Amino acid sequence: MKALNAFSLASRGNEYIHQDLAESEQVLENEREQREHAEMVLGDVLRECKQPTITPALLTALGQTDFSQTLHYD
Repeated sequence: MKALNAFSLASRGNEYIHQDLAESEQVLENEREQREHAEMVLGDVLRECKQPTITPALLTALGQTDFSQTLHYD
């Protein structure tokens, strides 16, 4: 959506203003959905950091039982 100043708004008809409003509302809804998804992913990451379950389970499934050989902390 293009930025509009007061003069350009006044010179346009109501139809265009309503169209711009509808576009803005759609952009806002898309941004909300993206934010909610990002918050959900962040929550998953924070939970995994507090109590790792997925990574150890994957390593176990792959046959790696000694995590000290896999995880290297320098």
